[in-house]
This record gives sequence, structure tokens and C-alpha cells, in this order.
Amino acid sequence: MKRIFPYLLIGLVLLGFYYWRYKVPPNMDSAQINVKENEQVQSVIELHDGPMLINFYASWCGPCMREMPSLQKAHDEGFFTVICVTDDNPELIEQVRNKFDLTFPMYQLDNSLKSYGVYTIPTTYLLNEEGEIVASMTDPREWDSEDFMNKAKDWLSY
Repeated sequence: MKRIFPYLLIGLVLLGFYYWRYKVPPNMDSAQINVKENEQVQSVIELHDGPMLINFYASWCGPCMREMPSLQKAHDEGFFTVICVTDDNPELIEQVRNKFDLTFPMYQLDNSLKSYGVYTIPTTYLLNEEGEIVASMTDPREWDSEDFMNKAKDWLSY
């Protein structure tokens, strides 16, 4: 038993690191999320007012692509503006927009996903009217589900 204990301890430490790095969304200030718009770098909260759902995605990510239709439906509900951000090039962003017939804003980040500490995609933040992050999530979801919409209304104090 004494021989196994160090290996168990190392395993637990590695498991904790994995969980922290890949399953816990990075703690960031919404004002730090900068995108390229009209050949300038701007903060997302400078570009949009009101509550927002900011989704970090990549065009090569299958789960990210599967949740695009539900992001569109959630955006259409009107409780918040859905904004998708990626480090993909503008051509790939436009391909995703056209493939799913998306009408919400989509931007190229000013830097890589990893520079934002985003190692798991999709990673999503819900921002209130003041631009404060009120919820953060990793992994895909059904954003237009009744369950999520009720939670979002609570987080946004509707």
C-alpha cells in the first residue's frame, strides 16, 4: 500500500490540473475580450450594449458546430445578444455563418484562443446589462432549451 500512495497522489494532482485547465472556464474580465472589427481592435462590450452570450468556438470543433442552430434560436428569443468569437480567419467565419444561416455577430479574436486561457471549446460567458460576467460554461449546450433560458433569466434578473 505504501508503494501505491505516491502514484495515487501524483494521479490526483494531474487529474486536478486537467480539470482546472480544461473544464473550468478562465476567469476573465469581459472588457478583455478584444476582436477585430473594421481593421481595428475593439472590446466586445464597446461594440454591443445589453446582455450578451459570448461563445468561444472554432470551425473545426464538431460540438461547436452542433450548437450553432441552438445559439441562433437563443439569439432570436431576444433576452441577450449571442456573439461568437474565434481565432479562425475571416473566410472560415463567413463559411460557418453561411452554413448555418446565422444572423448574430461573429468576430475574429485579436489573438489566439489560448492567449485568452481558453483550452476547452466551446467556452461561453453570459454577461449582464453592465457587461459583468454572471455565468461561465464549458462544453456544448442546447442554448435555446427552456431550462437554460430560465437560468439565464434568473442570472440576468429578468
